[in-house]
Amino acid sequence: GASRVATTNVDPILQDVLVAPPTTIREFDRSDTVTVLAELYDNRKNDIDSIAVLTTISDAAGRVMYRLEERVDGFAFEPSRNSYRHRVDNPLDDLQPGNYVLRVAAHPEKGDAAEIMREIAFSVREQKTVALK
Repeated sequence: GASRVATTNVDPILQDVLVAPPTTIREFDRSDTVTVLAELYDNRKNDIDSIAVLTTISDAAGRVMYRLEERVDGFAFEPSRNSYRHRVDNPLDDLQPGNYVLRVAAHPEKGDAAEIMREIAFSVREQKTVALK
């Protein structure tokens, strides 16, 4: 449904990575697939250590409904920007209508650096039907 919402000044880099333009919509049909793109930046001195990235979707009661853990090796980061694009496609057909929280968290697998995390609330509804006249 995001393709029905106008997006101005689409980043050319994102056009190569995403199928549809980014959206501010936070309500989706169960038939939708939400694509998450999180850019991670690494400013550590020892960039050969791996980063653990955990993506979850939790329901309103805090139950984890989706979980994907990814290990990102230091050499996977783009050297010119020290960045890595974490992309996940989340089909919503297994989720019941309701409110959810998408969470992406990352932390080095070694050392005591703090976890970084971003949470975004969204809701899922039954697929809208359009009556033809």
